Amino acid sequence: MENDIELEIGSGSGPGDYTVRVIRALAGGEPSATFTLDVDALLDRRAELEDAVLTSAISTRRTISRAEKPLREVGQQLFQALFTGPVNGTYRASLGAAQRSGQQLRVVLRLTASELAGLPWEMLFDPETESYLCRTRPLLRRIPASDYSPDPLEVVPPLRILGIAASPRDLGALDIDAEKQHLARALAEPIAAGLVELVWVPQATWSSVQAHLLGGPWHIVHFIGHGGYDLHGQEGHIALISASGRSDMVESSRLVDLLREADPTPQLVVLNSCSTGEAGEEDLFSGTAAALVRGGISAVVAMQFAVSDTAAVAFARGFYDAIAHGRDIDKAAGSGRTSILGLASLEWVTPVLYVRGSSTRLFTLSGRPVPHKPGPPPGPEVNPVYLALGGMALLIAGLTNGWFHFFPMSGQQAQTNYSVYVFAHAAALALFVLAGLPDGSRTGRIILGIAACAALLTIGNNTVALMYTLRFVEVACGLWAGGRLVQARTLTGWPRWLLLLLFVSLTLVTVLEMVVPLAIWTTLLFTAAGALFVLAALRLAKGCPRPVRLRVLGAVTGTALAVVAATAIILWVPGTAGKP
Repeated sequence: MENDIELEIGSGSGPGDYTVRVIRALAGGEPSATFTLDVDALLDRRAELEDAVLTSAISTRRTISRAEKPLREVGQQLFQALFTGPVNGTYRASLGAAQRSGQQLRVVLRLTASELAGLPWEMLFDPETESYLCRTRPLLRRIPASDYSPDPLEVVPPLRILGIAASPRDLGALDIDAEKQHLARALAEPIAAGLVELVWVPQATWSSVQAHLLGGPWHIVHFIGHGGYDLHGQEGHIALISASGRSDMVESSRLVDLLREADPTPQLVVLNSCSTGEAGEEDLFSGTAAALVRGGISAVVAMQFAVSDTAAVAFARGFYDAIAHGRDIDKAAGSGRTSILGLASLEWVTPVLYVRGSSTRLFTLSGRPVPHKPGPPPGPEVNPVYLALGGMALLIAGLTNGWFHFFPMSGQQAQTNYSVYVFAHAAALALFVLAGLPDGSRTGRIILGIAACAALLTIGNNTVALMYTLRFVEVACGLWAGGRLVQARTLTGWPRWLLLLLFVSLTLVTVLEMVVPLAIWTTLLFTAAGALFVLAALRLAKGCPRPVRLRVLGAVTGTALAVVAATAIILWVPGTAGKP
């Protein structure tokens, strides 16, 4: 705090006029000045700036120097507007005082005019020293809080990080598996040293996040996903996932209440907007970050632009490693920027640090960390509703297969039976794929599409070669789905080994059925497997919230009624020669 130069920037007497006042400075004095700034013109350049920053992640050094030009232009414009007249004199004097004492001057901004929050102040460029401020000294945005200088939270390692990754199906798709792997790779060393523990919320729904927060303590919350700003409600928000898989927009005020479910409330929140190819949007998280800090979170790191995977990994590595070694939050943010600099990328400008009050020391680490013993990598979670529906669909496939082979049928009945069989088989496969999918998995969506196309092409097509080819495609998709389910951490004991046995058996029967008559075995296997999948889903549902348990029971009951309806449709088809 004694090494700060803290500036308060607010609205002036007219449109485009602003005032800047030195609240405290290392060199002393509290001068003020006025300046004019075309905020709208600068905000209109956000798309250009974001493109330049993201392009630098894949460019050569020569290209980077050209891409840096708009950053330097905007940064110099902001610097010359802010550090004007006597304010600039105080800044230069404070720089000299810090150098003479061997200390590092910290630049602190208080933005009291809301339209200024969306400007990229991290681009501040000093033309006299030809340097970006955030690369040579700590730079943060402070949210005022009366008498808020809490003691650092004493933590016995590891620092516990709760990860939340959300990709609703109605927003830009994110590869959630890849994002989790990136963060795990970035934290591999501090996790192995016992300094950090990373735990992911399996489903980024309100109820699941709440349940995990209650199971704390959590020191840090790391969110990966979509965010925005509601102009009508004048409030930032993040996108969690609803029960239907669509977006559940959580306003920053509700998010603060949700985070308070943890005891103690997490000291730090990191908001990470992944690169989705949607450049040029407004600052995604500035409103949310400021609201979280006002609501009681000690510090928030937000990404003001979309960030590439490599830069996200580099920042997380430098940032969390510094925190795990006891650094202040502002210096940890600087370490994260330095890690990005090692990539020869301009994305060091993307992270923004918001701090509540005057304290930047969030944690005091006490005790010796216990080295982490590596275990098997966490597997995907399983959705018991889809698993139950898949089991019921497989049960229908087994029943229709038995009816076809063991009951005399007319030609129309046989055709109807075959259509129901194929639909049930394809539905079971699709539901098993969905059961093992993480939210927004591109791979899973592709495989699901292949399975659906295979089923649709098979219906009504009597070409044996084509039918067998498509069945092999279905087997491959089924094996992928089975592998996902068997890896699931929520499956333990007999359900895991049962699933493995079932998928191996289903694959063998599906292949052998093409060359050997296996009517009775196919019927028995499909029927028994479907019933056992339903039992496994019911067992999984026991550990889920009540709404999920009710959905599983509803799915089983509803599909059981569908079995009765299928029986009636097949055995009493109108216009046939009677019942079998």
